[in-house]
Amino acid sequence: MFDPKLPWKTIVTPHFRVNFPAGDEAIAELAAGYAEDANKILSPYLASEPKQRTELTIFDNEDTTNGFGFPLPNNQIVIYLASPAEDELFSRYDSWLRDLILHEYTHVLHFEKSEGLPAWIDRILGRSYFPNMFLPVFMTEGLAVTDETQFDTGGRGRGAAYRTVLRLTALAHKLPSIDKASGYYVTDFPGGDTPYMYGWAFYRYLMAHYGADAPRKLADATAHQPYFGFWGIDSSFKDVTGKNTAQVWSDLQADLTARAERQKQGILALGPLTPLHQVTTGGQFHRHPQYDPKGRLVWAQWTGNDYSHLMRMNADGRVEKTGSLSPFGTYSLSRDGRYRYESLNGDENRFTSFTDIFRVDLEKKRLERLSDRQRLSDPAVSPDGYWVVAVQAGHGQSNLVKMRADGSGQRALTQLSDRSQFSDPVWHPTRDLLAVSAWRDGCRDLYLVNPEDGRMEPIWRDRDVEIDPTWSPDGRYLVFSSDRTGAYNLYAYELATHKLFRMTNVLGGLIEPAVSPDMKTVAAASYDLRGFDIVTLPWNPASWTPVPLPKTDSEIHQPLPESRTDYPTIAYNPWPSLQPKVWAPFAFWDGQGPVVGATALGEDSLIKHFLYGAAGWGLVSNQPFYTIAYDNEQLYPSLYAYASDQSYLNSAQSQGVTFYLQQRALSQGISATFPGLPSAFLQNNWVTGDTFSIGLNFQNTQTLTPLPSLLPADKAPQTGQTN
Repeated sequence: MFDPKLPWKTIVTPHFRVNFPAGDEAIAELAAGYAEDANKILSPYLASEPKQRTELTIFDNEDTTNGFGFPLPNNQIVIYLASPAEDELFSRYDSWLRDLILHEYTHVLHFEKSEGLPAWIDRILGRSYFPNMFLPVFMTEGLAVTDETQFDTGGRGRGAAYRTVLRLTALAHKLPSIDKASGYYVTDFPGGDTPYMYGWAFYRYLMAHYGADAPRKLADATAHQPYFGFWGIDSSFKDVTGKNTAQVWSDLQADLTARAERQKQGILALGPLTPLHQVTTGGQFHRHPQYDPKGRLVWAQWTGNDYSHLMRMNADGRVEKTGSLSPFGTYSLSRDGRYRYESLNGDENRFTSFTDIFRVDLEKKRLERLSDRQRLSDPAVSPDGYWVVAVQAGHGQSNLVKMRADGSGQRALTQLSDRSQFSDPVWHPTRDLLAVSAWRDGCRDLYLVNPEDGRMEPIWRDRDVEIDPTWSPDGRYLVFSSDRTGAYNLYAYELATHKLFRMTNVLGGLIEPAVSPDMKTVAAASYDLRGFDIVTLPWNPASWTPVPLPKTDSEIHQPLPESRTDYPTIAYNPWPSLQPKVWAPFAFWDGQGPVVGATALGEDSLIKHFLYGAAGWGLVSNQPFYTIAYDNEQLYPSLYAYASDQSYLNSAQSQGVTFYLQQRALSQGISATFPGLPSAFLQNNWVTGDTFSIGLNFQNTQTLTPLPSLLPADKAPQTGQTN
């Protein structure tokens, strides 16, 4: 639910209604252009012409990266404006907004596609019968990842993260069976990404061996199946490939194994593999290693068997928990060892979910809030402990801010409006200088930033991804991770000489490096078959491989929409999406005989209004039936009203005899609901998840059949008005 005080607007295009909160006009216009571009590309590609305008809703009330598309009750796409954080390893994109619209609009066109009998049912009942919605998840998400990749120079299919998991799993002969590849809730790594990765690999194989139009042919075949995907997939596969699903999946596994072997040989051609010392072996998420002032290795850990913790390895090799810390997002330790700075979701507003900077006083065991609803993350404390630089998000854009270590004196360090995305700033140990990873104008690279005036200079700009910058303790090298070999490896950039070195060569991936204070060891998170584990390797510049300094690619840019973006903007009107677009017949027994009728519902794009109605007639009782309900989330509190007329068979007993009576109930009600209402009267002085309602309900009950003479009046079912 959105804040009722927030005004909404709509841009109307030939194929979309782009709904957005006031203040986000610029990015809504961009989304409108990208959406029309997506329709020009995907509608002919999938041979799926949308039957109505798609409701594209963008909002910015969460610091979460997400989006979803579906065809019920409207063609609808919902997009969160937050781009993926650096540690999600989804940094290879020209424009995240464009990629996300391509991905979600693929779902809309794929799901809405119906042929044959399902299409005839849709013509009769409205938007009700979409066989492709019930396909295995790897087929739906895989197609969307395929489209975001093949119609862009980026996309997750080109990222090293997907390729690494597929490579390592194939080399270990642990490729999943087709049922596991479709699991959203697989507990083993990579968890919910599994159907996306293997679905993309499936369509890549399909197009390579059966033609570029194979995805459309498969979507056509499955759209004919009238059994909601529970039957007929084998025949659909045979229509396209001549083979059943088991045979195609076996061929895919063989293809992935061959690709993995070729990739392995390419990696080995770069030199011998780097020996790594395993600090952890549990997989899942062991992330963000750092060294504390005493030289002890610390890291964030979540294995799925416990809460997430900050772990520390002591000098004797003993590992202990030192506090609670998420494995996602960076943290920063002060040089004196007293404070840890981190970002947490401390937002108590029921309409938003924003992160802020907190400081943990490790001596006093106290958590201090340094910002309030400022949408800050990725804190970095200066070597003198006086300043903190953090990333501030909002409206599809991020910037750098600077504040004192106690949170006071916050000011903008950068004031960009080009949809840049910053991650992981880090202070130089001896100079007044920052390094930061930033996605800007189509690619993610490393930038040097003046912490006084915010002036930024890229070290270079190319299509390879550079993330996780950190300085060697002497300030000589900027160490980071890059996917420029096809796998994430560690690199070192010598600031004075502008020389670049590749520090490692791995089959998996190494990210998030940290150099020990004595400059003898490098720790990193190893991206492997089981997930992420902490590893170490010697700090040995003599063993590094010099590599050419990348040349800046002047052709890289963030693509602008080819379609026009100056479509008319109007105040949001819920009716186009609220009006019911589907009806369904129903039948039930009212005690005397069948009742037949129809039901319909509607919900607007912002989930501010919900309508439900059902009406029918008793074929034997000759009595009407109806229920109408309306829910309004446009105001505070939420309002709900209903009315119904229903006949039913009731019973009463007297002297061991059961009597059956036909009754009719006419009911009406209205209520107001206050979620999280603080009230001393309710013994609740803070906002919680509780919901309190006040309402009036009326019911008038009539007995339609005469009372039997043997049934005393005081034993008869209640009639009359009840309030």
